[in-house]
Amino acid sequence: VSGVRYWTINRSAIANLTSARATLYYGIGTGDGVTDPTNLRVAKTNGAGTTWFDMGGTGSAAGSGTITSNAFTTFSTFTLANATGGTNPLPIELKSFDAYYDGSEVQLEWTTASELNNDFFTVQRSGDGQEFESLYTVAGNGTTTETHNYFANDAQPLYGISYYRLKQTDFDGASTFSSIVKVEAAFSGQVTFEVYPNPTDGDNTFVKLHGIGEGTSVRITVSDLVGRNLLTIINTSEVAETRMIPLAIEDLPQGIYIITVSGGNRSISKRLLVK
Repeated sequence: VSGVRYWTINRSAIANLTSARATLYYGIGTGDGVTDPTNLRVAKTNGAGTTWFDMGGTGSAAGSGTITSNAFTTFSTFTLANATGGTNPLPIELKSFDAYYDGSEVQLEWTTASELNNDFFTVQRSGDGQEFESLYTVAGNGTTTETHNYFANDAQPLYGISYYRLKQTDFDGASTFSSIVKVEAAFSGQVTFEVYPNPTDGDNTFVKLHGIGEGTSVRITVSDLVGRNLLTIINTSEVAETRMIPLAIEDLPQGIYIITVSGGNRSISKRLLVK
């Protein structure tokens, strides 16, 4: 398989998606490492990122163009490969990647079976599984065939459901992504909230939260009566107990809306009338 480039493809929120195909671009002399396009194939890893599978495809004798894989139903890392052989390894062999909520923080643990030119890992977090932010980096172990265990923690997790992944970066700047893991963090105390004014004309509307711990993050959503999410706010504050969070709902038409504060396996909702 190629030791030059890898593509990590994740599933988007598309209803009724049962299978997909990946189309990759290549060209001799462009740095792709392709020297025999007639034997070109698309390769795909398993979920753990430890094994490559032949996903088919046909290259062009012209030496440049695109190659499209066979249909697949699971998403992971893809690259170009030679049907007649070649064993360029992945930058890392990731044996496991886990995350769990311990009541106050999210603990992250991962293990590599081997590493190749691995400079560092970046722990990334998302509230929706689509848009990720980088939290911090953890140094890698360069090139090694020994097992290494890594640990990190998110001291200010998002409450409700969050998503984590690893971005692995080589010394030359090339990077790949791990699979995504989901964590559910619950409120630890008695949390309540008020929305005022209620009814409102949309201007100067606030959510007043009570019982939130210092330094914790909370998720507030505004949705209509059919469940469509119209606004999401993720708020982090160093102030404990009570928080005042403004709602940017000036442009909402008149009607009834649902304000929800999520807390892991429980959520608190109230109705808001915009007049």
